[in-house]
Amino acid sequence: MAGFDRAVIIASSIQILNLSSFPKCRDDAMKRKYAYLIFVLLILSIWMGYMSYNNLWYLFSNFYGISITMIFGSFIAGISSEGGGAIAFPVLTLLFDVHPFDARNFSLLIQSIGMTGASLFIYSKRIPVLNQIIPLACSIGFVGYLLGNFILVGHIKPSAIKILFVFIWLSLAYALTKLNVRSHRSYLDLHTFNHFDWMILVLAAFLGGVLTSLFGNGLDIIVFTCLVLYFKIDIRLATATSIILMSIISVFASIFNVYQEYVSETVYQYWLVSIPFVIFGAPFGSKIMSILSPRVVTLILISIIGVQWIGAILIVKPTYTEIVIGIIGMVGGLVLFSFMISKGKSIIPESGDTQ
Repeated sequence: MAGFDRAVIIASSIQILNLSSFPKCRDDAMKRKYAYLIFVLLILSIWMGYMSYNNLWYLFSNFYGISITMIFGSFIAGISSEGGGAIAFPVLTLLFDVHPFDARNFSLLIQSIGMTGASLFIYSKRIPVLNQIIPLACSIGFVGYLLGNFILVGHIKPSAIKILFVFIWLSLAYALTKLNVRSHRSYLDLHTFNHFDWMILVLAAFLGGVLTSLFGNGLDIIVFTCLVLYFKIDIRLATATSIILMSIISVFASIFNVYQEYVSETVYQYWLVSIPFVIFGAPFGSKIMSILSPRVVTLILISIIGVQWIGAILIVKPTYTEIVIGIIGMVGGLVLFSFMISKGKSIIPESGDTQ
C-alpha cells in the first residue's frame, strides 16, 4: 500500500464535516433523518472502492485482531464519553506492542470515522447536545493538541506514556464515584457565566487537547468531566456533547497528522480494516447510551477504566520511575477533579434549552 493517496483522507474528512455536501433539502427534518445514512454510504463507497482497486482485502487476515478490537472499541466510544481511542490506545500499546505515537495516530484516524458517524446519528435522532460550547472547546482543544504535539510528543518514554494514560484515567474513575447524577441539570446558560466559569471551560478544553496529543483522546473526557463535575450537567447530555467534540478534533488532527507525514503505512492498514466496523459500532453505542440511565453510564465508564488500569500493570510491568510518573499524573487529576467538585455550580430549578 505504498504511496497511499493522502487526498483520500482529506477529501473524505471535508465531506464528513460539511453537511451541506449532502443532497440539498429544504426540510431540516429530512436532512436530519438521512444525514447518518448518507454518511455511511459515502464512507463505505470510498472504502470499498479503494480496497478493491488496490486489492487490499488480504489485510483482514493479517490484522483481524485490530478489527475485533475496534468492534468493541467503537461501541464503547458511542456509549460513553471516552472516544474509540480510549480502547484502541491501551489495547494497541499493551497487547499489540504498538508504539504510542502510532497508536495515537490510529486512534484519531478511526475516531474521525466512528465518532463522526456517532455524531451524525446524534444529529439525526435529535439527541440533545450543548451546541453553544462546541466551537470554543474545539478551537482551544486543537491549540492544546498542536502545542502538546510539538512540545511533549517524542520527549516521553513510550512505556511511561502507557502508564500515565491509565493512572490519569484512574483519577477520573474516582471523580465519577462522587457524582450525584440525579441532581444534574439538562442545560447550560452561557449568559450566566462569570470569568471563572469561562476560565474553567477553557482550561478543560486546553488540557484535553494536550492529552489528545499524547493518547489520541482526552478532549472528550476532560470536557465531559468539567461539564458533569463543575457545571452539573446531566451525564447523558455531557456524553453526547463530548462525542461531537471528539469527532471534530479527530478529523482536524488527522488531517494535520497526514500533512505532517506522521502516519505510517501500518497505521493506514489498521485503519482500513477497522472502518466498516466503527462506522456502525459507535452510532449503535450512542443509541444505547440515549436509553440507559445516568447511573448505568457512570458504572460502565468506571468499569472500563478499572480494566485498563489492571491490564496496564500486568502487561507493562512498569518501573518505579514510571509508577511515580503515573502517580503524579493521577494526583494531578485528583486535584483538578476535586477542585471542580468543590467549586462546582449550584443547581437552580430553572428550565433551559440544550440546543
